[in-house]
Amino acid sequence: MTDREKRNPEAVRGAAEGEPSEKNPDQEPIRSSGTRTAAGKPSQKNPDREPIGSSGTRTAPDVSIVLPVFNEALSLPLLWDELGAVLEASPWTAEVIFVDDGSTDGSADIVKKLQSGDPRVRLVRFTANAGLSAAFDAGLRRAAGRYVVTMDSDLQNDPADIPRLLGHLDTFDVATGRRRRRRDPWLKRVSSRIANRVRNWATAEAIGDSACSLRAMRRECVADLPAFRGAHRFVPTLLRLAGHSVVEVDVEHRPRRFGISHYGVRNRAWVAFQDLLAVRWMQRRRLRYEVVTEDETSRGTLR
Repeated sequence: MTDREKRNPEAVRGAAEGEPSEKNPDQEPIRSSGTRTAAGKPSQKNPDREPIGSSGTRTAPDVSIVLPVFNEALSLPLLWDELGAVLEASPWTAEVIFVDDGSTDGSADIVKKLQSGDPRVRLVRFTANAGLSAAFDAGLRRAAGRYVVTMDSDLQNDPADIPRLLGHLDTFDVATGRRRRRRDPWLKRVSSRIANRVRNWATAEAIGDSACSLRAMRRECVADLPAFRGAHRFVPTLLRLAGHSVVEVDVEHRPRRFGISHYGVRNRAWVAFQDLLAVRWMQRRRLRYEVVTEDETSRGTLR
């Protein structure tokens, strides 16, 4: 059990049984062509994973895909068809972690059906709605893959973009999507454009689409993401702040097919501004120093 779960044990109901174990350190970064290169960094072991043997059981996957779900019962079957086609055509092994953020429309039941027919599917359920940042955090902390992908489950992100994002991880730590043509209502597009400019002004960044959920990253990046409500809007900035290299990649964006957006202008503008002030504070208060000499007796003990 993680420290976060000890502090808030009622927030998350258990993930699927048989969680994968630590990654294979011999795995190498995945290029978009399906080939591999030796330029990657070794991943960190996850002590919470139970080793899984070769006698009919799973090993740690190459890629973990994290999908927050909040009342997306109509979208999930179509999303799984698209995502399954991408996984079948790819050279890497994968797990797919659905995080049910307190859905009331039977979304969790649909994921359970997918889970019964495919061992790659895992389900994490919240006891109540906790928000997008919490859902991403819960899925990321349980990811076992060497690489981690996040995306929305409302069909606006295209799973076909995943291999292209992963292909950049032989050079960068993080590849974050930039929606080149937003398919949202005009008010949401305008408000997002303004919010992005304000974020860039306040953080001295030049990120084209900070809030795009479609991202790929090396697993070691997960430990450097602070956990707070609203963190999902600042992932590129937060990971750069932690010293990781980030590249933006153009991705597709599709109209929402079912239901309505759960996050509008009124319910996010003021909260997002408060989050921005917090991120700006972290930038200003970041520790900056260089070590010129080091006592040999202490080598390996300092961080």
